[in-house]
Amino acid sequence: MSTNFTESFFRSDIYHRKTSVTMQTKFLRQGYWLPPLVVLFFLAGSSPLTFAQETQRAETCNADICYIKVTDDGFSPERLVVRDGSTVVWKNVDSSAHMIAGGPAENPALFNSSLLSSGRDYAFVFNGGMTGEFRYFDQGRNNMAGEIVVAPRVLENPVKQVNIDFADPSSGIKIAMAQGDVTAAAAVPQLHKLTVWLDAPEHGMLKMTFDRRLLDSQVMGKDAPFEVLVDGKSAGYKEMPATAATQRTLVLPVEEGAKSVTVVGRQMSVDLLGYGEAQVALDRAEKAIAEFRGNGIVVADAEGLLLNALDAFAAGKYRFATSLANEATDLASSANRTAQAAIQAMNIAEVSINATKTLGINVPEAEEMLHRTKEMYVYGGYDDALSMAVQAKMAATDSTDQLYTAAGIAGVSAGWAVVYLRLRHKGIARAAAAEVRKKEKVAPPPPAIEVEGGSAPVEMQDGGLVSQAVALDLVFAEKPHIRRGDRDVLRYVMGQDNGEALLADIRNRFLLPKSSAWRLVKRLEREELVEIIKFGNQNLIRCRLR
Repeated sequence: MSTNFTESFFRSDIYHRKTSVTMQTKFLRQGYWLPPLVVLFFLAGSSPLTFAQETQRAETCNADICYIKVTDDGFSPERLVVRDGSTVVWKNVDSSAHMIAGGPAENPALFNSSLLSSGRDYAFVFNGGMTGEFRYFDQGRNNMAGEIVVAPRVLENPVKQVNIDFADPSSGIKIAMAQGDVTAAAAVPQLHKLTVWLDAPEHGMLKMTFDRRLLDSQVMGKDAPFEVLVDGKSAGYKEMPATAATQRTLVLPVEEGAKSVTVVGRQMSVDLLGYGEAQVALDRAEKAIAEFRGNGIVVADAEGLLLNALDAFAAGKYRFATSLANEATDLASSANRTAQAAIQAMNIAEVSINATKTLGINVPEAEEMLHRTKEMYVYGGYDDALSMAVQAKMAATDSTDQLYTAAGIAGVSAGWAVVYLRLRHKGIARAAAAEVRKKEKVAPPPPAIEVEGGSAPVEMQDGGLVSQAVALDLVFAEKPHIRRGDRDVLRYVMGQDNGEALLADIRNRFLLPKSSAWRLVKRLEREELVEIIKFGNQNLIRCRLR
């Protein structure tokens, strides 16, 4: 087809109006109106349902996991075609609860979900040669129904349509239309064909600029003409001078009521769109989610991201779809890792609780924590389950420590009684010596007590000096109810420079969750053993036994 664009394509709007009037007059004079009128006459006597009823367009899903959104308005898609062996997941994105039930005509209750609250989902696997049509509905709403068509697995058609987000500057295509709008664009790479769909209420002009990497037409390294079709019929066009060597620009007239324009070239690639990367990312996300879901891991958040990625892919936003799919994969993997850590922590907590109970000590608080941990795990709250399992283990261990503390109080008290008597005796001796030196006007030496070991002295409230170890032992003897974990933290803080440590350092040192570490230092603060000082964006814990 020649690329010479004749002037007839650029005639004024007056010419188009005259042509339209002339054609209408000829249409009436030659009697072309009679057959359509007869047809309309017969159709008028037919049932109005013939015009009102519209077949619901089916959406095809070739993936191993296909999703149906449950909304307040119904199911989306309402009609879905899947392959034999696929898993269909109904995901409730509505704020209200729904209940799904359905099956084939001979077994309408083949699948039946429990009540799905907002954010929950239900999955069913169509395997074992389970093909045909499966109607389903929402048991709480009679007006909500859908259909799944399960087709046998066959070799996929290599010819695929790739949707293009032409509003994206990086899509490789720029479209401008006078007297109308462009509603969608898609490419078929195998056929080197690109189609745009129009809304043309009147005569107008369409200008399309292609990136040569997306669509081109060359023969022996030289530009060759494109083939242009308007509503499937050959049409003329004019190629404008390119603003860049990497582009080609076509301009053509569009008649009133035109629906589509197709441009066929000789070279086409959708790599520019990121189509291939998006396919790989979606496939990886679907496989990861399917694997973890098969192992019993709740990956609802990852599935939500995957749904958004599939929507972006269908809209031609391939780079955005890639980003969402990769995020879904990471989120599913993170949920799996946290779930495994939570299982290990629950096992350790259960062993600690059982060991404590064998000593005749009841630990209802730890058992309640473990029970709540298991509930959190079932519903996918793996982070909270991990933290609660650690707290349950600490609660069970603290109860055992209190038993050992109570058993040793008598012996410790007796030992410290001896120490107290020795200190009192030495205090009396020092007082007598001070009285003698006063009379002799001799400056007294600094007070000191003999303490075995090289610990640094600590000033107590009575003004005496004792080692850090002795001071802590005195405190713990006076307050035997202090937990073992709290004692370890107090020793750690007291051993730091100036008896101070950041709360973050304490958490890292003892591998404590934020909430557990905060409750621990608050317990020590209530015992007046430490003080909590705001230090920038952090909390500084200062030992008061300094």
